[in-house]
Amino acid sequence: MRIRALAFVLLMLGQLFAQDPPKPTVRECRANLNRWLPLFHLAFADAACNADGTPACPFAAGLRTLSTSELLDIPAQAEACIPVDRKRRYEWVYGWVSARAENIVVERTGYFLEDADQMDAYTRWEDKQRGIVPPPKGGPDTVAKEQ
Repeated sequence: MRIRALAFVLLMLGQLFAQDPPKPTVRECRANLNRWLPLFHLAFADAACNADGTPACPFAAGLRTLSTSELLDIPAQAEACIPVDRKRRYEWVYGWVSARAENIVVERTGYFLEDADQMDAYTRWEDKQRGIVPPPKGGPDTVAKEQ
């Protein structure tokens, strides 16, 4: 009897954890938009975001309050709202917010790699992932070729 009860409890726990997270409500989605939109509008209106090539933009007013992990949560939350909040005018707004958050993360990462002098290491890692083999050491200075 104990084994059956334990098996039942484990089965129920497994199904509980296997379920998709609950869908947000329209109210939650709109509350998030009301929080996100001013942050992005404030940041992109800031002079730091005038394409000057400095790391100031991804940390401009508004964005400075968000950590990278918080920014990484925004696209999933925004995209989960698209099928929930069915008003046509909001569909593109959730996509815009998602794209802006992802862009800021990419900018922060790029500036970190540059600041930490890790661009060459990243390029080597990327080439390896793409299957590109660097030229042999001491060999002619040629462009890497694909395998």
